[in-house]
Amino acid sequence: MNFFAGYPLRCGTVTTKIRRVMKLMAVLLLAGVLHVSATSLAQTVTYSARNVALEKAFAEIQRQTGYSFVYRIEWMKEAKKVDISVHNSSIQETLGQCFRNQPFSYEIIDRTVVLKLKEKAAPAPRNIDEPVVSPPSLEISGQIIGEAGPLGDVTVQVKRTGKGIISDASGRFTLRGLEAGDVLLISAIGHETREVQVKEIPQKDNKGFLYLQLKAAVSKLDEVQVLAYGQSTTRRLSTGSISRVTGEEIAKQPVNNVLQALAGRVTGLSISQASGLAGGDVTFQVRGQNSVNTDPFTSAPLVIVDGVPYPNVPIILPSVSGTGSSRSSYNIIGPGGYGNPLYSFNPNDIESVEILKDADATAIYGSRAGNGVMLITTKKGKQGKTKVEINVNTGIAINTRRVDLLTTPEYIALRKEAFKNSGISPTAISAPDLFTWDSTKTIDWQDRLLGNTAHTTDVNVSMSGGAGGTSFLISGNYHYENSIFPDRRGSEKAGVHYSLNHTANSGKFSIALTGMVNSTNTRLPTGSYGTYAYSMPPNFEAFDAAGNLKWDWNGNNPYAAIRTSYSNKTFSLTSNLSLRYNILPGLDAKASIGYTRVETDQQQLNPKSAANPGNTFFLSSNLLSTNRSQSLNFEPQLQYVRSISRGTLNVMAGATIMKTVAEMPFSVNAYNFSSDAYINNIALAGTVSNNTTYNAFQYASFFGSTNFNWQNRYIVNGSFRRDGSSRFGSGHRYGNFGAIGAAWLFSNESFADHLTFLSHGKLRGSIGWVGSDNVSGGNYAYLPLYTNTSYGYNGTAGLVPSMLENPDFGWESTSKLEGALELGFLKNRVLATVAWYRNRTGNQLIGWPVSTQTGFSSYTANLNNAVVQNTGWEIELNTVNISNKHFRWTSSFNITIPNNKLLKFDGIENTAFASASSPLQVGKPLNSNFAIPFLGLDSMGRPQYADVNKNGKIDYFSGAAIYGKGDKVYIGKSYAGYYGGFTNTFSYRNWQLDFTLQYTGDLQKRNYLASISQPGLMYNVPRKAISDIRAKGLDKAFIKASSTTDFFYYVNYANASYMDASFIRLTNAALSYNLSERPLKLLHLVGLRIYMQAQNLFVISNYHGFDPESGAVSVPPLLRVTAGLQCTF
Repeated sequence: MNFFAGYPLRCGTVTTKIRRVMKLMAVLLLAGVLHVSATSLAQTVTYSARNVALEKAFAEIQRQTGYSFVYRIEWMKEAKKVDISVHNSSIQETLGQCFRNQPFSYEIIDRTVVLKLKEKAAPAPRNIDEPVVSPPSLEISGQIIGEAGPLGDVTVQVKRTGKGIISDASGRFTLRGLEAGDVLLISAIGHETREVQVKEIPQKDNKGFLYLQLKAAVSKLDEVQVLAYGQSTTRRLSTGSISRVTGEEIAKQPVNNVLQALAGRVTGLSISQASGLAGGDVTFQVRGQNSVNTDPFTSAPLVIVDGVPYPNVPIILPSVSGTGSSRSSYNIIGPGGYGNPLYSFNPNDIESVEILKDADATAIYGSRAGNGVMLITTKKGKQGKTKVEINVNTGIAINTRRVDLLTTPEYIALRKEAFKNSGISPTAISAPDLFTWDSTKTIDWQDRLLGNTAHTTDVNVSMSGGAGGTSFLISGNYHYENSIFPDRRGSEKAGVHYSLNHTANSGKFSIALTGMVNSTNTRLPTGSYGTYAYSMPPNFEAFDAAGNLKWDWNGNNPYAAIRTSYSNKTFSLTSNLSLRYNILPGLDAKASIGYTRVETDQQQLNPKSAANPGNTFFLSSNLLSTNRSQSLNFEPQLQYVRSISRGTLNVMAGATIMKTVAEMPFSVNAYNFSSDAYINNIALAGTVSNNTTYNAFQYASFFGSTNFNWQNRYIVNGSFRRDGSSRFGSGHRYGNFGAIGAAWLFSNESFADHLTFLSHGKLRGSIGWVGSDNVSGGNYAYLPLYTNTSYGYNGTAGLVPSMLENPDFGWESTSKLEGALELGFLKNRVLATVAWYRNRTGNQLIGWPVSTQTGFSSYTANLNNAVVQNTGWEIELNTVNISNKHFRWTSSFNITIPNNKLLKFDGIENTAFASASSPLQVGKPLNSNFAIPFLGLDSMGRPQYADVNKNGKIDYFSGAAIYGKGDKVYIGKSYAGYYGGFTNTFSYRNWQLDFTLQYTGDLQKRNYLASISQPGLMYNVPRKAISDIRAKGLDKAFIKASSTTDFFYYVNYANASYMDASFIRLTNAALSYNLSERPLKLLHLVGLRIYMQAQNLFVISNYHGFDPESGAVSVPPLLRVTAGLQCTF
């Protein structure tokens, strides 16, 4: 029997067709590209010519193979004409004919043929009686080439004198005054340092020209770390606290939000996934909560994507959309919560994610850096032959987290016991589960509601390449997944990523354009299936014999939710155009223009067919909302880089002009449709209300930084920023922020030469000030605001005050202090970092509670008598355990030990923060748990609680007992006392296995007791909950068939529902195989990788609920398993 026949909003047929079409497209595209690749990427040459110029032969070879040639133009004057005749010959055989009897030799570097002048015969030995003549000074010019083309900002230093020069953007340099035998040290960020002796360089007229390729660094110390405003450094030379996750690490995880791929991999970064649904809430913080406003969204770090600010919180939040500081009825909350704006990003487009944590790394962002900074860098094109890459995978997602609930016999026995304890006789009306429902059948509601297998499909196609100073990349992606719910609706997203870079032949001018366009569409029912899966009686049948919904379970039916609908369509665009012009040697002028737009359209339908026909109070509804956020950012810069003696100076100055508009241009709540057939026609609703908002603010700033590196031993970095924000009144509009950081690489000192076990040693530290203008009252809180009212006079609408003015509030400020020790042993096969930090936030921007006699609940002000402190230790260990020709094993371990507390709050006892139901207490964490001590039962079997403040009554709803505001006492914290991860990578020949363990400990969360109904009512309950109640002798008080407040107070105001939520999770495992070179050549492929990946494999925890991370009744993170194929042509 088809129970879903006739239900509205079914999408299974459409979904199936889309999946079939996408699979067919993938197969056809793969076949087509394979055919094209076999023809276009051939590396053989067919060419016949006599007495042809060498340059012309080079041009023909380049046309057929894509190999480029590098040489000095004047060398061609000495070249001899060639006779050549080859047919389907290799590049080596062809070049052999070209270079026969030529005064050159050659070297093939990647797909570049580099020419070299042959050394001439050594002169005859000098007669001992001949006078000695001092050798003339030498001049060396050259060009540095990396794997992706010319390398700029390369340091070329004379080892004898310590003097040097920095290459221009095209990698060219010239050194004068050299002597024969001098050694050049050539170093660049992210590349291995090379030494070249002058005598090895071909000379003519005391001048030489050098073409040299630098290899990408293998050591983690030399990995590139992206900094603010296009700057970069390495872990070896960094003065700040920066953590990096590469795109390769992200791509190994089958996640739909890039934030999920960062969990357990970065010290100081906490990630919390509130739901396993696609597009659900994912919150993230860097080094703890800074604001007394404990909403997790208020502490999200600044997000920068390719140099452009991007929304770090959902744009449907009232504080963003402009609907006020509280949750507005016009903002629709989806089944997975508010969502996260980074969900729309394709993780496969990301090159790296950097987390900037301390003052040295973040202060240049000034007012927006109080909560840290996340820099997302997308992939760029590379010089070389055009490559096409196709990455296709498909998989499943299932719920493996279950709660042990009562079976039907156990449930019936509990119900009978409850009626006995209440002294009530059950009837067929009050207890149909005991009289009319099947007492022999146990229905697994967790399996029915959360037990379906979701299917996922990912398709990624990219094309990249470049030549002649131009490189490009364009990629497209599509992702689809349905849900584990009974009706199988789900989410799909698609996007395009592009990158275009060009550098002029002179190297003086360059231009870069990057961007992403993404679209998502999430469709889900609105019901809370997690709660239903817990609470449904095990013998309730949802359908009658005719297939109709039954309503005799408290007037509810979980399958009614299938008839509801929630949709969220999101469009996002981010793009950045950057220009650079070399004015003088070492002096560059830069400018960037960035634009970001995010738009969300939501709809929630609740038809009559989803409600109990006997519920006369239910009103069908159609809720619609459009939210939009867009920003335009312009940043001109000047940068000067120069070698000074044995050091390097890097000075940068710039300005920012930014405008952001957040608006809700359309929002309608329509109720009471006469028929479900009219529910999409707003005009036919019985009641309609609407709302629009517009919220804009502007920044104007200037900033600068100076970095000086002396012989890679002593490094000093300073930064400053002055921000102006339209969110403040004229007298408090500007704020100053800055930092200084320093590092001492003591392993480069002479005394360290004797410490043979030490390969790297560095001490670093930083101090500085950053801020925030995160105004709780919106962008115009310094002004008195008014809103329309339905009351008017003579047909004219009136206005009423909606916000009190306060022109005197100003910038929130955070001081940051950090010290760290970095060590490397055994030639850096063991790298360790230990860092300590302390952040203090004062002058906080909050909604200050005021007496209701004013007509308002609060107004925006600075909390200048309170300070929040975050301190902590961060430890990271990276090891190369085994490394030989065929096998390599590396490990990475990290742990963060944070400590958050309200350091100071003068007069807190006289504020609403002390008397709130979730109060604050000086010396305790902001995210604290408070409860009333439970004393047990009195002689009459009634629950008793402690009158802590001795006022003669129990204050269930009031605040902290320590301030005399209630009876609640501190019992623990809800943030982790420690967290981290452990990653291992095993490589054997062409095989690779990776896995990551994530752990979190020393925190409290509410368990399922806070979510279940009173035992004995017509709801199922966890077996463990009942055994615990019996063990404490509370069964007669709490197992009753009539609803009482006793159990509610016990689980919500005592500490009964709080428990340890520590866990260890096997977050990720990935196995891959790369096809070897010989079969690749037979298939005419550049690369072929076959892989299998899994996410959320298992969790070890004593927590009572679905999952210790998402909570007791939310849909838990799902086990995802995918298999895929990645081809490169």
